[in-house]
Amino acid sequence: MLLENKRADFDVIDLSEDHATRQKLMDQTGCQTVPMIFVGDEFIGGCNELYDLESKGLLDRMLQ
Repeated sequence: MLLENKRADFDVIDLSEDHATRQKLMDQTGCQTVPMIFVGDEFIGGCNELYDLESKGLLDRMLQ
């Protein structure tokens, strides 16, 4: 919702049936939960980390 409100372009990748991609992302990020949020190629974490960046005023800069 936050990214939609900011009119950011983003892709949603459903990992519920794509076990190979899920494993690849888990290996890459060390994260075992979803969402796994990337801004560009940078892994920022999950929903809590996204909102933390927003509260610190850093998200808009990252989305540019």
